[in-house]
Amino acid sequence: MNLNLKAKHIFSLITVTLLFTALVLTSCSKDNDTATNKYQLEGTWQLYKMTTGAIVDSTYEPSDQNEIIFAPRFYWRYVNGAVSDSGNYTLIKEQQTAQQFIGQIDYGTSINQFITIKGDTLSLSSPGIIANAAIYIKSSDNSDFPQQ
Repeated sequence: MNLNLKAKHIFSLITVTLLFTALVLTSCSKDNDTATNKYQLEGTWQLYKMTTGAIVDSTYEPSDQNEIIFAPRFYWRYVNGAVSDSGNYTLIKEQQTAQQFIGQIDYGTSINQFITIKGDTLSLSSPGIIANAAIYIKSSDNSDFPQQ
């Protein structure tokens, strides 16, 4: 009978330990937005320059007419004051250093864009034989966006 009582105590101890471990593991967030938070992708970025290959096609006076807004996991691209593109995005192939963030941004299409954030400058470029790039300057951090 004493052996049966010890087995019940050991079983109870193991059960409590497993429940505690499960509680701790489920309460930890596994959402890895380190690069996004460190380099502050979320915010409003105003178009500064467009290039095709090595040629600077256009330089813009930053304004709300040509900008891209990033919220957590969502974006809106404005061209001439109207929304031209919007939807979900995810960052992939992320690499970060003390000076910059580089990676790729997946808009859910077949072609991902390369992304570089260095200070308050965002560069988005498309892969291809003739690389197209857009350079944006940060105008607002949009800290009122809800974290999802």
